[in-house]
Amino acid sequence: MSAMAQGLFCTLLIGTILNTVGAQFHIEVLTREIVNIAGKGYSIGSLAQAMAGPAMAVGIGAALNAPIMVLLTLAPVGFATNALGGAGGPFAVYAVAIIASEAGKAISKETNRSPRHSVCHAEHRNPGCLPDSFSDRESGKLAGQPHHVGD
Repeated sequence: MSAMAQGLFCTLLIGTILNTVGAQFHIEVLTREIVNIAGKGYSIGSLAQAMAGPAMAVGIGAALNAPIMVLLTLAPVGFATNALGGAGGPFAVYAVAIIASEAGKAISKETNRSPRHSVCHAEHRNPGCLPDSFSDRESGKLAGQPHHVGD
């Protein structure tokens, strides 16, 4: 949940702060339209606010240890979910980002935690990764586990 909060803070709240400071102190660079997308004008702050969905989704994916390709696909998923979610936007992003992250991890084989078939990083950060000395390559079992007849 903190990853979602960080994504929300880094976009929606910062965008609100920028809009408020620009309006209160009449700072034109913060209040003027910098881009127009499909007929809607965005200032720096409102553009940051519009990125809340992607930031929340990517934050959730990162907290779930999703691979980089899955993280990158979560950006448009988060944007669309937040835009279509109405008042439930942040909760919708939370639910959809978890489902999309886990589906992406499954498709990219990141959810397989068996020591024999695990996708390991050089630093062995992945919880399913064990150094070679901890596994029996022949059976795929952890060293020290009993081997049953017929295995």
